[in-house]
Amino acid sequence: MAKGQVAVLGLGRFGQRVARGLTVKGTDVLAIDRDADRVKEAASLLQHVMMADITDRDTLVELSVPDSESVIVAVGSDIQTSLLTTVLLKTLKVNEIVARARDELHGHALTQLGADRVVFPELDTAERLAHSLSFKAVQDYFALGPNYGISTVVVDDTNAGRTIEDLGLVHRQSVNELSVVLVIRNKTQALIQPDRFEKLLRGDVLVLAGLDREFERLQLGQADGNADDRR
Repeated sequence: MAKGQVAVLGLGRFGQRVARGLTVKGTDVLAIDRDADRVKEAASLLQHVMMADITDRDTLVELSVPDSESVIVAVGSDIQTSLLTTVLLKTLKVNEIVARARDELHGHALTQLGADRVVFPELDTAERLAHSLSFKAVQDYFALGPNYGISTVVVDDTNAGRTIEDLGLVHRQSVNELSVVLVIRNKTQALIQPDRFEKLLRGDVLVLAGLDREFERLQLGQADGNADDRR
């Protein structure tokens, strides 16, 4: 696998939903499970599905799982497998480990073992996780309708001092374009439908609304991003 791809380990209901969500959004996904029935079921929906033991270090290396941009440990019921796999991924220096937790204690253990992000299915839906992994510039994503949602972006050093217009995020009436609904400053001040010439400060939180395809194009974290490219 190459950088930019995501590995999903465990193909229960949650794992399959995450894998499908990522695939729909154009992400290359490698899905792995040791259960033949689950692999067969997922193979009808996903392009790259393998039957293998995710707790075997050599197998993970052979399948190039450590080269993935993100690896999702979607195992929930088998806590031992969940914890062991997380440890293995940490020792293999995976770029980002996202692990599913069954409860708070399980989540704490995953964090202690090196998981970069822990998700709880009852709070973090598979669809929301797929969005957050697909749209790297955004922090959180909430679907408002088919292929349309709202999300937040934090202004970093690269974009501090630039205006909303500089970033190509002018408030627009059209739902077909990404627009700035709100700017939250210093966690206390809210700028509703801010002026396009508003200069952004480091740490400002931009609340954006638009089509999924516009979030996919969002590249605020890149120093060479050109607002004109998005118009």
